Amino acid sequence: MKKTIVYILATDFAGSHYLSLMLGSHSRVRHLGEVKRLGTRRGSSRIQWVCSACQTKGACPVLGGIGPHNVDSLYDIIYSRVDPQVEVLVDNSKLIQGWVTRFMDQGKYDLKFIHLIRDPRALVRRWLLEAPGIKRGLRQVRRFARITSAHPELAGPIIRGGKTALLTYNWLEQNQRITNFLAQHQFDTHRLTYYDLCHDTPGELTRAMKWLGLEYEPGQPEYWNFEHHGSQKPSYDWNLEKKTTFFDVRWQTFLPPAVIQQISHDPFVHQYLQEIGIQFREDGLTRQPVKS
Repeated sequence: MKKTIVYILATDFAGSHYLSLMLGSHSRVRHLGEVKRLGTRRGSSRIQWVCSACQTKGACPVLGGIGPHNVDSLYDIIYSRVDPQVEVLVDNSKLIQGWVTRFMDQGKYDLKFIHLIRDPRALVRRWLLEAPGIKRGLRQVRRFARITSAHPELAGPIIRGGKTALLTYNWLEQNQRITNFLAQHQFDTHRLTYYDLCHDTPGELTRAMKWLGLEYEPGQPEYWNFEHHGSQKPSYDWNLEKKTTFFDVRWQTFLPPAVIQQISHDPFVHQYLQEIGIQFREDGLTRQPVKS
């Protein structure tokens, strides 16, 4: 049987490392993190950044020696180095063009895709924290151009809705792009939300493992008990030290009530969520109940 590569597709700050680490805590699965960085000079010259487990230990036994010169054989190399019982590698590079498309036609592995969705209110908060200045202004201009190029009908709502609308539709455009890509290629896809993952971690991991053809292992949520050769968010150091998880709803106190309402009542956002079977809660996004 073919080995499997699972790609987590999501916006930034959606919890992809969190999900990948828990999936990679299964005995037959390995977390890789954002291995797209190995395809760049920066990534290959700072291997300790790519592998959080080997920052102070020298070359990584799993990712060491992989760089722009041989990144096309990335998964072959990793599978040759890990335990033969490992059947699944989880790549949360999140990049479609130039990364997923680089490997999708090779035919060596079964490719599966997880679409992880985080509440747009959380993403708006995070993007509002970007440092002000020329760089931020240019980023906003590029966002407007990208969004309106794909969805010209959003130009007017962005102009009328200001910065909140621009960032909300930045979330919308990125997630729609993922949805359309997966539908176009008819990939084997599993969808889940950050809220559901945090509120029913064993249940959501059980669903995901069953989709992968594996049995859920009770130790998976406690990912800090395992050594993971791959990237990890620096902010996860707190979780590792305290050996606990954290459901991030800081947007509830950061965003003014009017902004929260503008995002959660946006008709374009509601239309998209309805199409994919997701709905708003007061504190996140969740799958809609299955109708009998």
